[in-house]
Amino acid sequence: MINHNSSPKLGGAGVGHSSFFIHHSSFLLICLGLMLLLSTSCGINPLHPNIITSLRFAPDTFDSYKRNTSLKYSLLKEAEVSISIYDSNGSLVKTLIENLLETKGSHSHGWLGISDKGTFVPQGIYIAKVKADYDEAFASVELFHY
Repeated sequence: MINHNSSPKLGGAGVGHSSFFIHHSSFLLICLGLMLLLSTSCGINPLHPNIITSLRFAPDTFDSYKRNTSLKYSLLKEAEVSISIYDSNGSLVKTLIENLLETKGSHSHGWLGISDKGTFVPQGIYIAKVKADYDEAFASVELFHY
């Protein structure tokens, strides 16, 4: 038989609805705090959903002496976009675009394997950082020379 008038007993004797509400509220505050902590340390921000989706290089390996690669992605909303290419040491080698207002939808930007100095970069792994408003995403590409 179910008694609808009795309060649930959580955490020991004498704990009723009001205590359950306090514990539940504290749990929610702790979860919110953890989410905010993760947003600053891991790039996840529950208060601002992702804007950048489907980020990839196509092709993801290329010979820059013979052809280029394209960085492809989609935006879930209009955003101001910046794209930077870094070498495996974390040094900036190329700024593809900076603070360009792009519309919602699919986008593509080519890279010839050339640095901001106008020279071919050495073979290796390169990382693209795409920043769209408050969102950031990363993709890697392997560049080689034959």
